[in-house]
Amino acid sequence: MKKFFKAIGVVLLVVIVLLLIIPREMNVERSLYINSDPKTVFDQVNNLKNWEAWSPWLQMDPDMKLTYGSTVGVGAQYSWESDNQNVGVGSLQIVESLPEKSLKTKIEFEGQGGGNGLWTFKKINNGTNVTWAMQSDIPWYNIPGKIFSFLIDGMVGPTFETGLASIKEICESIAEKGQLVVEDYDVPEEIWLVTIKDSGAYDQRKTTKMELFKELRGYLAGEKIEVAGNPIILYNSWADTSKSVLEYGLPVAKSVKVDSKYQVRRIFPGKSLKAIHYGKHENLGATHEFFSEYLDNHHVHVFGTPWEIFDEKSMSESDMAKWVTEVYYPI
Repeated sequence: MKKFFKAIGVVLLVVIVLLLIIPREMNVERSLYINSDPKTVFDQVNNLKNWEAWSPWLQMDPDMKLTYGSTVGVGAQYSWESDNQNVGVGSLQIVESLPEKSLKTKIEFEGQGGGNGLWTFKKINNGTNVTWAMQSDIPWYNIPGKIFSFLIDGMVGPTFETGLASIKEICESIAEKGQLVVEDYDVPEEIWLVTIKDSGAYDQRKTTKMELFKELRGYLAGEKIEVAGNPIILYNSWADTSKSVLEYGLPVAKSVKVDSKYQVRRIFPGKSLKAIHYGKHENLGATHEFFSEYLDNHHVHVFGTPWEIFDEKSMSESDMAKWVTEVYYPI
């Protein structure tokens, strides 16, 4: 019996020693070099809406329910609900944001505790070294947590690598747009459009542009009005994206009568500036930012409504890097 209790004592002693020497902090960290400037990389993380394009967890469940508060900078947060056991229910909030340098998040997993996310962005040559880390304190008495800390790196690390690879793809695509060439362009003749209007915060729209274009096509087909070109978006109010007013239009041969839900618009002949965006439509914001800088630097004033033309033929490509969108600013 004494030997039994002695053995139990030894086991307990070993357990206690392990609990004391195993670090309390659980840490997962991955880094990746991205051939893009720190601002572009930082913006992918600082705007929670951008996470939809690269977050591995958001890609695991297309039917995940997302609820947003504010979406950019300190205080931005979203919560999620998923039936996927690898995703579950939880929330994330940005608690610190130092532009182009670092960003901290607080993560809560329902019924599983939480942790802190840390991002750092370091400019190296013409690119950025970005590091994504997750940290969590484990109480000394939490035996399962201590054991889990040995496994977490192998479980979460590859997921971080996937997310960073997606950010790299997006940012390097945007960086290519940074080489955009703005050229003078004379619109040779008027373009008639039938449009449907959408307004409000750009990142909070419930209806996608593809759904609006589909609705327009159905309406025009029913009215036996032929579509005469590629889809177009008019930016009637574009300086403030929180109050933007957009019109989604399809070209027609001439002015037509339409139901009150729709409008007939005309793009007039005249001078404009033109640039071609290659890649995902989600990255068009970078092209418009480039245009804004160009206008400021060259002291050019916009006269009228900017518009985008989406090349439908290129959109049949599975490689979205080959998608073509023409962007025009009338001057």
